[in-house]
Amino acid sequence: MAIGDHLTVDHGLYTHHGIEVDDGFVIHYGRGLSDIKNAKIEIVSREIFADGKPIKLVKSPCIFSGPEVIERAKSRLGENCYDVFDNNCEHFANWCRSDDALSPQAQTTKTLLRQTAAIASRPLVAKTMQKVALRRAIAAPLIVADLVQTGVEIAATRSGKSHEHSERLGSRAGAATSMGIGLVAGGPIGAASGLGLWMAGQVFAKAALRSGQNLLNPRSADDTDTE
Repeated sequence: MAIGDHLTVDHGLYTHHGIEVDDGFVIHYGRGLSDIKNAKIEIVSREIFADGKPIKLVKSPCIFSGPEVIERAKSRLGENCYDVFDNNCEHFANWCRSDDALSPQAQTTKTLLRQTAAIASRPLVAKTMQKVALRRAIAAPLIVADLVQTGVEIAATRSGKSHEHSERLGSRAGAATSMGIGLVAGGPIGAASGLGLWMAGQVFAKAALRSGQNLLNPRSADDTDTE
């Protein structure tokens, strides 16, 4: 492995990422999920980075030379702003190499959590929309729209699209599928009902996801409280 290489260690439910320095050392966002408040970018030995597991090389995009990658990584040494979904070890490693802070594993997890919340909200949302025609007939089939939206977002994420782009593509697919289900069930009124139920579910899901992020990222919550 050469300086500036993107390294990863598989921890089962997630993968940990870092940048190869030289002489057996790695720069990474240390502690991470195990101690979010004290997580920071640091240089550690390969043994500490590996934590007893095999180190693998990731062929991620790179627009800088090895020394430039290391210079970028070292410029953030000591940073203590870890965020599970928006500034984790994978974001850091990709930023060092390509100036594009992406984390496909975080994007995918975020999508799955949000859409799970959306599916769970369907019965509640339908119950509150008592005056909307065909609400009961449409609510259950709308799970198909949620699954379509989830699939499109994950596929876009895996193809290298940004979180914003992936979510935008997924939302278009979810809205179109919801309207289509409603149209089949009850014509134009059904299409409007389907779109309304889908939008309400998305609002609920995003609020639930924000609450979850605050629980996972206590530092972000503390910063919000002090504003």
